[in-house]
Amino acid sequence: MASFPYDFESNFEVGSTSEWTSVVGTQVSVKSYKELATQRVWGIPYRGAFALHAEFGVDTDSYVRSTHKTIIISSEDMDSDKVMLYIGKDVEATTTTEVAIIEHLPVVAAAGIRIEAGGDILFGIRSGTAALTTSPIPLERGKYYTIELDAEAANGETCSARIEELGITVTTSNVEATGGTTEARLGIIGIGAGSLANVSGTITLDSYAHDSGRIVGDNTRFPQRQLITKPAHAFVGAGEILDLQLLAGAGTDCALEVYDTDSGDLTRSTLVARLTSASSEEAKDYAGRSSIVVYKGAFIQLEGTRPSAIVSIGATSAYSSEASLRTSAR
Repeated sequence: MASFPYDFESNFEVGSTSEWTSVVGTQVSVKSYKELATQRVWGIPYRGAFALHAEFGVDTDSYVRSTHKTIIISSEDMDSDKVMLYIGKDVEATTTTEVAIIEHLPVVAAAGIRIEAGGDILFGIRSGTAALTTSPIPLERGKYYTIELDAEAANGETCSARIEELGITVTTSNVEATGGTTEARLGIIGIGAGSLANVSGTITLDSYAHDSGRIVGDNTRFPQRQLITKPAHAFVGAGEILDLQLLAGAGTDCALEVYDTDSGDLTRSTLVARLTSASSEEAKDYAGRSSIVVYKGAFIQLEGTRPSAIVSIGATSAYSSEASLRTSAR
């Protein structure tokens, strides 16, 4: 699914995998923050109401895949991915196992983790069928990391993967033949060492983006002013929007709607505000006399040619910390 400002973006905020071509396996699914918060060891969405949840314990690859042209890497080009990865507090392995989280087929590059038997979890990169080249810095369970992957679709060129928060960079050489890729995958994929059945626990994946240039992670998880580039829950729970701006793209068909929902319910009874553009590249302000108040959550619906929105968030019941979100979800 094409989106502005990225070639491809998936936030799972419609509550399904419809942004992707298909789902393979049964161990990944989109879950709401309410479902995820019932288990304290699971990750909840990085932002919004939904995220992709993956459960280990079955020796079958399980992932979402896309063959959309906006996620394909052309011959001899380098493209970048970014995804937020939460390693559940419940992740353990009886046998050291390597798992790919993001990969481009043919496997010019894949970023993943090595879960060592009864111990550390290490971040790494691979190309082809090789084992992961890993960083020696262990990852913590129970927190989000910004995973970045730079994949070069030319044989012999260097591909790299990073975790921005830890300053980790690992590299590998593309051992696949020069040529464009055919699809991308996101989930849990066994890559040789160990078996997915030897791992227990879960990971959570959210806020995926793919582009022709590097995608830098967020400065903060809960900003008071959000730039929203595709339909999304700005926050869940009761709260107020202090200001709202529609940034119209190259057309006069752009519209922004705010719905009071935490489940993507777009029935007209949940609509609380609407802005429309009258000219191309227009910035349209809400300019309301009072803030926009919601009780379940604030879902921002965007329509038209490359629209985006700036949302200024005021007082909320849960939008401040992961602990607040987990409490409000119960």
